[in-house]
Amino acid sequence: MSNPKKRRSYDASRRQQRALETRERVIEIARTLFAERGYAETTMNAIASEAGVALPTLFAMFQSKRGVLAGVINRLVSGQRGAPPILQTPGARAMLAEPDARRAVALFAADLTQVLARVGPIYEVMKNAARTEADVAELFARAQQFRFQ
Repeated sequence: MSNPKKRRSYDASRRQQRALETRERVIEIARTLFAERGYAETTMNAIASEAGVALPTLFAMFQSKRGVLAGVINRLVSGQRGAPPILQTPGARAMLAEPDARRAVALFAADLTQVLARVGPIYEVMKNAARTEADVAELFARAQQFRFQ
């Protein structure tokens, strides 16, 4: 019987880090293009080209232009790399951990002000696109519902 060779475990951390960096670059490029050109005038080809990724890679990451827009919105709402849910961001955690109600409201207001400043320009792009794009209208309606909650 032969000695089985020990296999090294696969460490995908570098690959995952590169994928996150690529996603962040795509989101930033898409944010800029959407803000400059509008939703309808920004193509998936333009986003892929500007971000330096292949078009199939862009579709694999986001599935559609609406998916790219949703990724941009999620990233801007969270303000954090990887776009964690808003309640997992530092501002929200600080507000939730604050025992003093007045201080918690002040922290909430400060955090929300920052979120709105980041999201505002793209929110307008989404609102305008929702008038003619059914899939974006659904995304906009969900964003509005989340905002009002």
